[in-house]
Amino acid sequence: MKALAAGPAAGRLRWERWVAYSPVLLAVGILLPRLLSPQFGLFDDGYTISVVRQVGAGDLDMLWEPGAARSRPVYWLYHAVLYRLAGPNPFWFFVGNAVLFAATTAGLIYLVRSGGATPRRSFLTGLLFVLAGPVVESYLTLSKPEPLQLSLITGTLVLLLRPPRPRTRVLGIGVFLVAALLLLLADLTKETSLVIVPISAIWLGAAWAWRRFRRGPTDMNRPAALLLASALAGIAFFVLRNRFSTFGLPEDAYAGNYLLEGQRLLASAIRWTGWSLRDFGYLGPLILGGALFSRSRGAFLTNPGLLASAVWMGGWVAVYLPWVYTVEYYLLPFALGASVAAAYLADEILSRFPSPDGWRRMTAALCLGLAGLLLVLSVVNNVSSANQQIMVDEANAEALQLVSATLPASSELLVNLQFPGEYVEQIRLHLIHTYGRPDIRVDYVRMEELPGEVAGARPSYVLEAIVENQPLLTVRMGAVEPSVREWNRQLEGFLEESGVLVGRIERELQLYNVNFIRLLCPLMSARGFCEADEPLLDRRTFSYGWELYTVGRTASWE
Repeated sequence: MKALAAGPAAGRLRWERWVAYSPVLLAVGILLPRLLSPQFGLFDDGYTISVVRQVGAGDLDMLWEPGAARSRPVYWLYHAVLYRLAGPNPFWFFVGNAVLFAATTAGLIYLVRSGGATPRRSFLTGLLFVLAGPVVESYLTLSKPEPLQLSLITGTLVLLLRPPRPRTRVLGIGVFLVAALLLLLADLTKETSLVIVPISAIWLGAAWAWRRFRRGPTDMNRPAALLLASALAGIAFFVLRNRFSTFGLPEDAYAGNYLLEGQRLLASAIRWTGWSLRDFGYLGPLILGGALFSRSRGAFLTNPGLLASAVWMGGWVAVYLPWVYTVEYYLLPFALGASVAAAYLADEILSRFPSPDGWRRMTAALCLGLAGLLLVLSVVNNVSSANQQIMVDEANAEALQLVSATLPASSELLVNLQFPGEYVEQIRLHLIHTYGRPDIRVDYVRMEELPGEVAGARPSYVLEAIVENQPLLTVRMGAVEPSVREWNRQLEGFLEESGVLVGRIERELQLYNVNFIRLLCPLMSARGFCEADEPLLDRRTFSYGWELYTVGRTASWE
């Protein structure tokens, strides 16, 4: 009889384990469209290929990005290994992203499962992470440090925060050293990983306060181990940075964009509020429902898991407030903490849902329903963003192929972005390293110098962007609609008189964006996510592409 009873119980446990880890399969599924349509992008990818080629040729100084005051050698080594194995083939780079995504998701689920989470809560944690908005740009594009950074940090958390197991002292020291090494690698992948030091310090302080004032059982060893490991990793990071890179944040370097200024902090806070509401708005109703439905209001507000998640999320937002840029994929580590908190809240509400108190049961149902609606709207927006990212990359790759196949030797390509932005530099690098056209001189359009440029001895071409109905809170693009519209207008007369259209690449996408956060715009000035006047339900057709013209004497030869 015991054997018969054990059989169904073991089968149920295996089923629960499969269900709990099923978001890992979803993570791989989310990357499938990208694997079926892999392209290098025009943000950083050309520079990445250039650097890893130099590293492969023996120039190890490039690992420390001379002149930028950055310290990311592990980030460059990771891409150098991929390039060594696959060459300039974006498919295998995206396979790397898929592996990192699946590993991080599995590590997160294991972490909460080992901490005593129910299978349902573990499943919800993984599901909410893989559906998070920052996932789109982090994993569906290349050259982002966050996927590798977060996988290394997750590995550290798994090693140090899981419940202690009987082991020898030597094995315990070995596990600690491996965890510290993973954190050092994370620091050397992206410097923001140093925020683990203050986060773990606050966790340790909270654990001490919990033991001191609540007199509850609290394990202080795990947060203490994390603090010690992160501090040792941080010290090693600064020693290596001082040895191989620029110490400090010089104003003339890229890292000098990190400034503690009141006006910048305020502007960043407004922008981060927009991203947080768009991607994690469902947290609000869950917090309200958890507070109303908890047996003890005080216990809910001081729950260690929720407090730890709040500290984690706050730390990752705070570290980016002084930074000059505000982009969604920076919130990938934030998404990990948000998924843990939201899954806990949802599971707590569901576990106490059969309450005899009618109004509390109705309130909880309303909170769960609103949270579910906001989550669905966020996923709809994420799908639209993913489609937009793939479409933009396809159009960019097709335009570069057109340029490479069309322009004769020693031509000049002027990109009508009218400032030396990233797209201009990345087009030049891709033509050199991906398409084997180092003979093409790439520059941006200067209206006052244009007649002289096209009158030179080189065959001259102009590449002009097409951007219509571009949404605001979505994946980054180096060609922004208001600027492109104005620059194209300035160039229109010149192209009508002196240009001949060679080719046109244009893609269209039906948007399905629900801009529910615009409901808050009447309460604030036209800043951050309220800068552009977009419809609440954005069903416009987004158009993106490029037009290639011959100009000057080249056009007359045509």
